[in-house]
Amino acid sequence: MSYVDLYRYSYELVINQKGNQLYTNLKCVVSKHLVEIVRKRILEHQGSMLHIVIKEWAEHQVIMSMIRDILLYLDCVFVPENYLGDIFDVGVVIFKDKIIDHPDINKKFVRCILEMVASDRAGGVVDKTAVKNALQMLVNLGIGSLQCYEENFELQFLKDSFEFYRSVYSEFISKGDIMGYIEMAQKLIQDEKKRAEMYMIKDTQEKVCNLVEGELIQSHMTEIIEIGPNGIRKLILEGQIKSLKQLYVMFDAHQGGADLLLDFFIKILREQFEAIYQEDEQSRDGKTTSATVAVNIVRNLVELFDKYKQLALAVEDKNLELKFVTEFKSFLRQKSSISEYLSLYIASFMKMERGEKEVSEEDLEAKMDGAMYIFRCIGELDTFEAYYRRYLTHRLIENKSIGYDYERNMVSRFKEMCGWQSTNHIEQMFKDIQLSKDCNDEFKKQQNEEGYTSQKSRIDLNVTALWDIKWDVCKVPENLNIPMDALNAFESFQLFYLSKHMKKKMRLHCSYGTAELKATFFNSEQQPVRTRLLTVPTLCMIVLLLFNDRLALTFDEIQVSTNISEGSLKTLLQRLVFGRMKILRKFPEGEEILPDSLFTVNEDFKPRHHRARIQFLDLHKETEEEKKVIHEDIEKHRGYELSAAIVRVMKARQSMKHNSLVAEVIDMVKSRDYIGRESGQMDSYRYIS
Repeated sequence: MSYVDLYRYSYELVINQKGNQLYTNLKCVVSKHLVEIVRKRILEHQGSMLHIVIKEWAEHQVIMSMIRDILLYLDCVFVPENYLGDIFDVGVVIFKDKIIDHPDINKKFVRCILEMVASDRAGGVVDKTAVKNALQMLVNLGIGSLQCYEENFELQFLKDSFEFYRSVYSEFISKGDIMGYIEMAQKLIQDEKKRAEMYMIKDTQEKVCNLVEGELIQSHMTEIIEIGPNGIRKLILEGQIKSLKQLYVMFDAHQGGADLLLDFFIKILREQFEAIYQEDEQSRDGKTTSATVAVNIVRNLVELFDKYKQLALAVEDKNLELKFVTEFKSFLRQKSSISEYLSLYIASFMKMERGEKEVSEEDLEAKMDGAMYIFRCIGELDTFEAYYRRYLTHRLIENKSIGYDYERNMVSRFKEMCGWQSTNHIEQMFKDIQLSKDCNDEFKKQQNEEGYTSQKSRIDLNVTALWDIKWDVCKVPENLNIPMDALNAFESFQLFYLSKHMKKKMRLHCSYGTAELKATFFNSEQQPVRTRLLTVPTLCMIVLLLFNDRLALTFDEIQVSTNISEGSLKTLLQRLVFGRMKILRKFPEGEEILPDSLFTVNEDFKPRHHRARIQFLDLHKETEEEKKVIHEDIEKHRGYELSAAIVRVMKARQSMKHNSLVAEVIDMVKSRDYIGRESGQMDSYRYIS
């Protein structure tokens, strides 16, 4: 029978009021076919349940399409008029009811899909097209609803996925390898995303991706952060910026993840702070100088800051560096010693020591940058200035600076950050050095022009004239007994200098400066055997020249002849007797120096080189009492600043309300970092000590 004949018969049945009978019989025939033929064929099939069901479903769709075409008039006229289901949809519903919902078929079919997905996750080879067709069949069986798909696949699939990834998390996290876990998690997330996109609907794709990310990352972020010895802590301590960036990007993709990771960064940062300062206390064992400890602390802080700065740059988070700087400020401003430590650190690379390798300009710039990292975090700028001027004084007077250009570069950085007021005194120090150089050149030029031939000209003199208000120089007795030749040379320069600066006075500070002496050593028969050039501090020169007139001197005799204080003289003689350059000998032997201890020239003194140098004595090294004086001076200066602030405001305003005056003065004092607001308490201030 042809298609046309079949179509005509169905048409006549409908127009003869037999449409309902035709529609009912159709459902019965389709049901009988599915039960007696299709279901039996599926249950008897020995192969894959998935493939046979998909095959039968494909054939059923073809059959229903052909039936719909034959019963087209029934489908287009009778069905809509009687609010019945479309012929094709009826076939879909019957297939679901008779085939998919059959317990034996459903159980095996769904299990087969889930097993293939599990095999795919395990890296096995599966027929992904078959899985995709099976899932699409479940969607189509819902006829506009996802209920069939969800009940037969999605719910169980998500449950299995949850259990699978929970076990994966437990297995990998127990190993304590953070980067191994992260790489594994990212791979699993990507693989699951590709798998879902390949054969699952969009809703399931989103659900399973969220489930995987949630179970591997989101739900366990705190545990991942606190993972064992090979965790994030190790990455931070070792400075593995690339790995930390990878972590940050991953955590930032989850709500609250970046904040959790940042809190952990800050926690480790605080631990590292404390560890650095604990090393400070542990290093004070008598063998390590306090200056060395200070330099090590600041160097470690610079390295720490640089590490976290690189991390902030790597993750491209503009606020992250600001948060790290805020934490640095909070910590460093609790440490009263940081200003002194920073000035010592700067002195360590700005001071030129004999025998040290020359530092490259790039390395020096890097160290300056590191010092500025710390400088921007400290609060006691006036305390820092006091210590910085003290150590700069030593470098400039002792002529041990690596170069004035570098010194000025460092100061210009301070000036750029804090303004000209903070560097005014320091810049005056550079001016004094330059003026002293010019004055010495003029003095020597005048001597040459006048043909200076007196005894005074035997000494090649260079004087550094300092304006003592600006310089931090130690106080020394002014009535030292200077050797006559040296005193005459100085007085000639003094006359010249005062003729140029008539309103000034000049005092001699012998605790600084050096002298170059030509020393001749004799044998037991008092015959000269060798000559050496000795570069010694000025106070050493005063003592050593006494032995031109006497072969031996007691401690009391030396003190009377020089008028050097007892403590300073003992320190000086210990350097000359027990130091690296043993120029003098002491009788009786032993480190204790008594009033009647006898000193003579060590005729066995044989330095390896023709020139020998004795380092500067630490007569200007701060004691605890002197440090206390420094801080008292700073407090006094702050009082002057406060008074000056009040005067400046009143001079400008002439008349003000009390509260307005207080507010404006507070703002001025805050700008100098003497006080600051309490965190979280806008009506409270705290003193920055």
